[in-house]
Amino acid sequence: MDEISVQRAEQILNQHFKLFLEKQKEAGYQCQILLDSKFNYENHNYFYVQFCKENECAKCYKITC
Repeated sequence: MDEISVQRAEQILNQHFKLFLEKQKEAGYQCQILLDSKFNYENHNYFYVQFCKENECAKCYKITC
């Protein structure tokens, strides 16, 4: 699989985790998509999602495709 883009990650989240995203937004959290760019020479099939509220960030989730 090709390296995940932000647009592809958003599509995956909206398709498979829509209810979870809505609940987090209702609670005041903002979703941040974090791509692992340390190893550009490898194909990646995962990305990270972190939810932040004001200056505080919650747990970081790894989403594997």
